[in-house]
Amino acid sequence: CSQPLSGFNARCPEDEQMLYYILCTNSNSKFMYVVDTRPRINAMANRAAGKGYENENFYDNIKFRFFGIENIHVMRASLAKLMELQRTTSMSAFTAGLESSGWLKHIRSILETGWFIAKAISSGISVVVHCSDGWDRTAQVCSIAALLLDPFYRTIQGFQ
Repeated sequence: CSQPLSGFNARCPEDEQMLYYILCTNSNSKFMYVVDTRPRINAMANRAAGKGYENENFYDNIKFRFFGIENIHVMRASLAKLMELQRTTSMSAFTAGLESSGWLKHIRSILETGWFIAKAISSGISVVVHCSDGWDRTAQVCSIAALLLDPFYRTIQGFQ
């Protein structure tokens, strides 16, 4: 899902109630995770626009985790640097360029977050995942979690 519209006071009673009811649907766990895929600093900046992130003081039995995955603009710039490397002729220049592109750091962040989600779910813990808009980072990490949790999604049919 996308970020809450909680504003400066970081409080939205409707969100608090919704997350409470999600927690109640899982009798196997006394808590749940809310995974915010963004860097915390980005979420704090969004608060100035009336958006932001949840204030942990208003949510019982919910653990909040930030995972620091960069936004689509940073990813796009990193991919552009990676694509420029195809013209590189030496392996040392390629590996140096790969490192400086940041691409592998982004891939690692997405994989680590997907792994965390899959591990939590396989342990019986509910997870709500969000970022700013819910369409890039959220989809990526949830897809990775699905791939890790269910072998069906690792087949040709599962990818269709």
